[in-house]
Amino acid sequence: MSAEVRRSEAADGKPGSRAHTARATKRRGALAAHAIPPRQMLKRAAMSFEYDDLSWPIVKARWSGTVTDQAVEAALSRVDAYLARGERFGLLIDSRGGGGFSPEQRNRVLSHMKARAEVTARLLVQAVVIDNLIQRTLYYALHLFFRSPFPSQVFADTEAAEAWLESVIAAGKR
Repeated sequence: MSAEVRRSEAADGKPGSRAHTARATKRRGALAAHAIPPRQMLKRAAMSFEYDDLSWPIVKARWSGTVTDQAVEAALSRVDAYLARGERFGLLIDSRGGGGFSPEQRNRVLSHMKARAEVTARLLVQAVVIDNLIQRTLYYALHLFFRSPFPSQVFADTEAAEAWLESVIAAGKR
């Protein structure tokens, strides 16, 4: 533990206090500081994915660490549940700091997308946040070969991604 965190603990360690929030932010890293506020965290799937659908029709999904096959299946099931609502929605996938998918997992996601292309074309708008320039470039390359049936863009930060999702969804309601 850093000296700064120890000092703030000694000063005021009560939950909800400024010192407690600073410690929690340090522990949670970028997720707490830039993505989904901790009070809005919903369920976790296989300890790899976190979801926030409190701002529907914007859904935020974040993964950290190495994604398991079970977590991928759970995430695809969750997308299916959102699609079953029959409403257009934006999916903000925040992968900053997360590990990439295995080739098998990528193939599973692609086959899922292909099988639901008709419904996702009507209902899904996707923004992907990737902090690694090489991974962002690979994402662009993948989309040259496999065009999504739904609007999809990649971003370096969540604010731009969320603003884009909101504008695309609003334009579709006109």
